[in-house]
Amino acid sequence: MARQLGVKYIYQDWEADEAQKKGINLTVEMLSGLPPDVIQDLREATLMLDREAIFTVIERIEPMSPDTAKGLRILMDNFQTGLIRDLLGENDEK
Repeated sequence: MARQLGVKYIYQDWEADEAQKKGINLTVEMLSGLPPDVIQDLREATLMLDREAIFTVIERIEPMSPDTAKGLRILMDNFQTGLIRDLLGENDEK
């Protein structure tokens, strides 16, 4: 007879906690303050998991919002495209 351990995995919360520990203070509000075309390009690049395209969008963000660009770079350096999509509202349950 198999026993259940009652373990619950909460990946999304872990990612957010890890991001905060690494000094990433990127918020939904910071991203929502960007021009709609930039947000759309970031959405498309993260959906395709295209690192080069994501970094190209981050370079466009740099002059508008250096802190946002820095946070995005840190997330990308840690392969956290899922967290970027969370911040863009892409992973919300419907």
